[in-house]
Amino acid sequence: MVGNEKKKVLAKLPAQFPNILEPNHCDTITEIWKEFHELYGILSSWKPSQTDIDGFFEKANSSKMKSLSLKSFTGQGIEKINDVVRAIYHNKSNRHDACKEAMQALQQIDNLQDFERMPHQYQKQDNTYWSNEIFELRRKRPRLCVDPREDENHHDQLNPEDIDSMSLCEVKEKLEELHKA
Repeated sequence: MVGNEKKKVLAKLPAQFPNILEPNHCDTITEIWKEFHELYGILSSWKPSQTDIDGFFEKANSSKMKSLSLKSFTGQGIEKINDVVRAIYHNKSNRHDACKEAMQALQQIDNLQDFERMPHQYQKQDNTYWSNEIFELRRKRPRLCVDPREDENHHDQLNPEDIDSMSLCEVKEKLEELHKA
């Protein structure tokens, strides 16, 4: 349900309770449902008066609301289903039956609820690859940067002491030589 459909259900469903619920619980549930509808009306009004605000807290703390023994409830499964149905509803065009596809998705979730995903069993083809071959292949690859300690031309490298004793022209020439090499 989206938008005003929720409001319609909240307002019109209590009249249908005698047809749905057991008679010994029907009156209590109808009264509670109507009180929730009144509280929702106060919450959703743009500019509630001070009497509405005071009445809201009185109704919320009424004996009927306090007498409800509501257990801690997590709606994670319902939230998941609601997210799936909303995504299907909002992403379908007029050429598709969104309600039918939502019901099919819910049925699929229900059918798969008792199954767990089994990970794919990987069979190693060659055990020597991970112990030897991978290191050899990595050594053969061209490196993007070379550690100066591994460079065989390390004797051409400049020391900080050498740079301090050189003139600006000598430093430029040395950099050009190193760049060409």
